Amino acid sequence: MDRTIYRHDNAPHRRWESVKSFPRHFHDGNETNVVESTISSNPQEALREFLTFVREKITQPDRR
Repeated sequence: MDRTIYRHDNAPHRRWESVKSFPRHFHDGNETNVVESTISSNPQEALREFLTFVREKITQPDRR
């Protein structure tokens, strides 16, 4: 298991206040590599976008 983490988060963690999309942010590869979240605020669209992201990751496992 490689322990890679990809997670969209909307909790207002003070640690990530400098992220442009705060409180929304994306953990890209691990818990401390946090970047702007581009996922939609619309729940249905957000789910579609996230599942597309997951599909791309599992069909091309060498891309990180």
